[in-house]
Amino acid sequence: MKKLFTLVLLLMVSVSALFSQKDWSVSDGALLDGKNIIKVNLTGLPIRNFGFYGERIINNRFSAVLGVNVMPKGGIPFINSFTSSNNNNDETIQNMKVNTFALTPELRIYTGSGYGKGFYFAPYFKYEQFGLSDLSVTFTDNDVDHEVIMDGKLKTYSGGLMIGYQWLLGKHKNIVLDWSILGLHGGKSSGNVHGYYATGTMTEEQQQEVKNNIDDALSDIPVIKYTTTVDEKNVSVDLTGPWAFFRMGLSIGYRF
Repeated sequence: MKKLFTLVLLLMVSVSALFSQKDWSVSDGALLDGKNIIKVNLTGLPIRNFGFYGERIINNRFSAVLGVNVMPKGGIPFINSFTSSNNNNDETIQNMKVNTFALTPELRIYTGSGYGKGFYFAPYFKYEQFGLSDLSVTFTDNDVDHEVIMDGKLKTYSGGLMIGYQWLLGKHKNIVLDWSILGLHGGKSSGNVHGYYATGTMTEEQQQEVKNNIDDALSDIPVIKYTTTVDEKNVSVDLTGPWAFFRMGLSIGYRF
């Protein structure tokens, strides 16, 4: 009996040692210390929104992430969802071009096994700058249409909270799949769009026509508040007020 007990004890110790050797360490198979992750956002690619993220694992519960998003100049994605096909004034905004740049620092709090994997909460701050161009407004003079081309910028500052889940895959858990389930953020926005009529001056009636065209176009866009000012030579739109939006996406990356 004593020999049997000793044999079982030795077997248990051996099995325990075997499994302990298979316990995963964050540095296993890593080029550096295994606490660095770089990722690219896949879901933004179809709308030319290129997102890149760097994550630094602090400990088993916390990591710091910095995201950079860039959208080259082009049409506004999904603009037809905000405009009416039977409204001629909507051409003003449908022809507008936009480019964006955003920085998003966040702190991730992992609730599962941690070290960059599992379910997480992430409070974050987001700064985003929108470049607006080719915003064309028209007025009529002796049955001839005239255009004023406008451009400018809109800046937003927001704070929010995101939930998500991150997988570490592969033999050495170096392949990273990050599902940003949903993030909601809110803050403020400010900006200005300006145009100059260089070929003449506008009458009061033409100024009112330009103002009405801008108001009709921008009224379809939610969230943004605006003030339109028109004089003989200049057209200006001040964009101010609260800002709110959401985040979601799927990213793939590499841990090293």
